[in-house]
Amino acid sequence: MVRDAFSQIVRVGLIILGVAVVLCYMEYAWFAPGRVPPCDQARLPKGHICLETALKDWGERIVWVDARSKRSAEHERDLGYMLHALGRSFPIRKDAEFEELKAAAMPRLHQAGFQGECIIVFCAQDCTSSQEIADDLAQYGLEAPVFVLEGGWDAIKRDGRLLK
Repeated sequence: MVRDAFSQIVRVGLIILGVAVVLCYMEYAWFAPGRVPPCDQARLPKGHICLETALKDWGERIVWVDARSKRSAEHERDLGYMLHALGRSFPIRKDAEFEELKAAAMPRLHQAGFQGECIIVFCAQDCTSSQEIADDLAQYGLEAPVFVLEGGWDAIKRDGRLLK
C-alpha cells in the first residue's frame, strides 16, 4: 500500500515535471530573448509604418532620414553611406548640427513629393527623435508623406534587404 502510494506520487511528480519542461520550452521558443513580434501596420498610430509595408508600397521610392545620434550612425554606417551616395538618405538629428543638417536635406525632401516618393524617418529602437523630426518636417508643407519607421534601425538590420 505504501509502495503504491509512493509510486503514484513519483508518477504524478514526473508528469508535472514533464509538463513544466514543455511549458518552459514553449515560452522560450515564443518569447525568446531578443524576439520581436512582427510589425502589424493596422495597429500602428497614424504616420508610422512597418518596414515590410514601406518596401512593398514604396519600393525604392523612399528618401530616408537617419535620426540616430552621430555616435550611433558612425558606429553602424552601412545604410547611411550606401543610400547617401544615391541621394536617398540624409542625417538629421537633434543635436547642435540640427538646423544645418535639416537645411542641407530640405531641397531633396521638397523634391521627393514631386517625384512620387515618401520620406521615412528612423532612429535607434529606443529613441524618440524620429517622431520629433517627423513632426518638425511636417510643419514645412512637404508634398511627400512623412512616416516614422516602426522598429527603427533595428528593423532595418533584422530585415537585411537594405544592407545588401
